[in-house]
Amino acid sequence: MNKLLHFIGIAYRAGKVQKGAFLAEKAIKEASACLVLIAQDASENTKDKFISMCKYYEVDCFLTESKELLGRVTGGGDNRSVLAMTDEGFARRTKELIAQGKSET
Repeated sequence: MNKLLHFIGIAYRAGKVQKGAFLAEKAIKEASACLVLIAQDASENTKDKFISMCKYYEVDCFLTESKELLGRVTGGGDNRSVLAMTDEGFARRTKELIAQGKSET
């Protein structure tokens, strides 16, 4: 498992991740989301909705990993299209790991 997925799992176990579209949207609108992660294989509708919402509410968002992997690292086999990090420290480190992953490819 790569560092990013491992770190997302740690953030989830620490209670700093809202998983699923409903909880992520709620976190964004309540201004508790610091970072939103959208699965690369999410529907175009979901991607467009959350990218627009994040832009409007000024929350950083990234396309990353697959629904299956995001679901697996957040406790279970259910696929997750969207995750919202609610802690600035975890969000900052996640952004660093995403940047590292892009520079390695």
